[in-house]
Amino acid sequence: MKMMYVLPAEGFGGAERQGVLHIRSLPDWGINLVAVIGAGAPIQEALTRYGCANFQLCDTFPHRTHRKMRIGGNLRFGAEYAKAFFQSSKFLEELGRESNVDLIFGARSFGWAVAARAAKALGVPYMIRAGSRPTNPTSLLAIRALRARYGRPAALLSNCRAVERRLIGAFDCPGCIVPNGVDTKRFDPARTIGHLRQTLGLIDRPVVGLAARPAPEKGMEVFAQTVRRTCQILPESIFLIAGEFGWRKYYEQRFAELGLSKQVRFLGHIDNMPDFFASCDVVVLTSPERSIEGSPNALLEAMSMARPVVASNIGGIPELLTHGKQGYLVRPDNPHGFAFSIVRVLTNRATARRMGEAGRARVLASHSEMAAMDALVQALHRFGGSVPTARKVTLWPQGHG
Repeated sequence: MKMMYVLPAEGFGGAERQGVLHIRSLPDWGINLVAVIGAGAPIQEALTRYGCANFQLCDTFPHRTHRKMRIGGNLRFGAEYAKAFFQSSKFLEELGRESNVDLIFGARSFGWAVAARAAKALGVPYMIRAGSRPTNPTSLLAIRALRARYGRPAALLSNCRAVERRLIGAFDCPGCIVPNGVDTKRFDPARTIGHLRQTLGLIDRPVVGLAARPAPEKGMEVFAQTVRRTCQILPESIFLIAGEFGWRKYYEQRFAELGLSKQVRFLGHIDNMPDFFASCDVVVLTSPERSIEGSPNALLEAMSMARPVVASNIGGIPELLTHGKQGYLVRPDNPHGFAFSIVRVLTNRATARRMGEAGRARVLASHSEMAAMDALVQALHRFGGSVPTARKVTLWPQGHG
C-alpha cells in the first residue's frame, strides 16, 4: 500500500505532534508513505530532528486566523480559504497520480476537505483523523456537505470516544479509536531535571504549569481567576504558560490589568517540553465546556512526566484520568474548584507523588507510541485495504461501525 498523509500545519499543536509520530513511524510498519505538510517551520524542524527529510511542502494550505475579524475580514478570509481548497486539492491530486497512491489520509479539518476532493478525483478511498470536538453547529453541516459532494470516508479515526461521538453521525462511516501516543522515553521524569525552574529562579516556590496556546478556548479568563484565588491561599505560587498564539499579547495585557503580571509568566513556544513539565509541581487545563478538547496531548505528556493534573471535566479528559487518582477533574468555569484542587496538590507532597506515579502508569499502559501505532496500523489494515505489517498488530477497542 502507498498512502498519502496530509497534514496542513502552520503551528505546532496536538495534531502536529501525532502527525510527526505517524509520519516517522509508519514506514517501520511497512507503509509506503507520501507525506504532505504545510509550510510551518516547527513541524518541518520536528520531522528533520527525527531524520524524516522525505516530505512534500504544500504552500497553498491556508494560514490560520489568530484574531477576531469584522464582516469584511471574514469574507476575505472565506474567499482565501476557498481558493486554498481548490489549489491544495489539485496539488494533492497531481502528486497522488504521480505517486500512484492507494489511500489518502487527512488530518485537521482542512486536511479532511482536500483529502476528500483529491481522493474522489483519483478514485481512491480516504480516511480522516480527528483529535478535537467541533463546537460550531455549522461545522457538522459542512462535514455533511463534504460527505454528500465527495463521498464518505473509509473510516473516522478519533483519539477518544468524546470526539467520535461528536463526529461519527456527520461522517456516517465506520470509526475506531486511535489514541494519542506519547514518547515515554523523552517524557520520562527519571531523565529530566527541570533546568527551567532553576533558570527562572523558582527553586523554592510552588509552580503551576499551563501547556496550551493562550487563547479563549483554553479558558484564560477562568485561568486568571484561578491564579488570583490560588495566590490568596499560597501567595508564593507562580504560574507558567508554555504556548504561543496570536492572542498572547492580548492576554499579557489582560493579566497586567488584573494585577497578575508577577504571578503569571508567558514563556511562549517551548522546545524542551519535558523540562517544562519537570519544572512544574502540578499542571492545569481550564478549558470551558464549549471547547474543542478531545484527548489533550499536553495532559498526557504531563502525566508521562509523573505530574499530577487538575483539568476541566469535559470532552475526552475523563477518559485520560480518574478523579482523585491521576489528578482532579473540575467542573468547567469553576475557578474556586480549580484553585482548591491546585492547593490540595501543592500542600500534600505524598498525594502529588502518588498521582504522578499513577499518571505515568496510565500513559505507559495505554498511550505509549507503540499503543498508538498498533491502533493506527490496525485501522489502516481494517478499513484501508491490505497493509503489510512489520510488527505485531494488537487489537484496540472499536467504536462505531
